[in-house]
Amino acid sequence: MRPPRKVSETVGTQFDFSNDDWERVAAAPVLVGMAVAKAERSGFFGSIRETRSLLATIADGASDNPARGLIAEAAATDTTADFEAYKVLTPDALATDAEEACRELSRILADAVEPDIADGYKRWVLSVAGAVAEAAKEQGVRVSMGELEVIVQVTKALGLSQGPAVS
Repeated sequence: MRPPRKVSETVGTQFDFSNDDWERVAAAPVLVGMAVAKAERSGFFGSIRETRSLLATIADGASDNPARGLIAEAAATDTTADFEAYKVLTPDALATDAEEACRELSRILADAVEPDIADGYKRWVLSVAGAVAEAAKEQGVRVSMGELEVIVQVTKALGLSQGPAVS
């Protein structure tokens, strides 16, 4: 366990992490978003909407989140290589990898930042999943069962009691 921080040190920045851990922290929203996007087929235009939603939600950050500084730094981190690597994985492999990455993310955040920042970052990652799930319809529904299953897995792996509000 890390020693308590001064109030001025409770913002959370990428410098609170090792390089390897930071790569995992910054890549988590991309992996989770891709796992949701590929959970069910949404057609050509649906896939474009989901990818656009993934990238836009990450780029928009979260101005009212206690982890907003950490989120802004993660959004500014180049994760293009991660995005390209995730595109070739099967839906099942992505879901499994996302679940494992979220367990690891929870551990990394708990060791590096204050609990409110860790919780805020995890909730933001989950909000990325929700935005992607709602970006396009699959089989006539806004959020498919496959997408919902990935969101439930990720929610549990992050140690959160409830996922994003999805319709």
